[in-house]
Amino acid sequence: MLEWTKTVCMLTGASLVYMAGAVPVSGAERDQPRIVANLIGAVKAPFGPRIAGEKTERAWRNGDGSVGACLDHENRHWCYEHFPASGLRLEMLQISVETLEDRGGRPSGPYQYAVDYDLDGVVDLGGYKMRGSNPPSDTRYFFSAWAKRGEQHKAEVQAIYDEGIRIAMLYLGD
Repeated sequence: MLEWTKTVCMLTGASLVYMAGAVPVSGAERDQPRIVANLIGAVKAPFGPRIAGEKTERAWRNGDGSVGACLDHENRHWCYEHFPASGLRLEMLQISVETLEDRGGRPSGPYQYAVDYDLDGVVDLGGYKMRGSNPPSDTRYFFSAWAKRGEQHKAEVQAIYDEGIRIAMLYLGD
């Protein structure tokens, strides 16, 4: 009887280890968006002249409970906004990024954003806009998980979101 119980326990443990390895991990870890939302709320707004090497550019709070913070990292400007749930509005975390270089009064690189509505680490909405030499020559795409629009861009938008989460966890508040 004892031998049979030991065998069942070993098989159960082995199957659990196998199943854990077979589950695909996509997007940020489930708790990371919540950590970033808390970091945004904890950032103190920098006042006065910026200190050399300071990464956090600004932070703000709105009357509806939403908070935001921006930082500069590797010639890119990252902005994070956390909106609490209110009425029918879901809680969400929005991350946007654009390059810092100017080209004739217009930013030279793309403007990209990703939004996670339920803070589960999987992006729900996102977009991209590459500015051309004038507004009509701009290129753009849009992704929405709920409307099933722009599904071919989901991986790109998720990569923006994941990179933004990683950068926020390392540099936000510095």
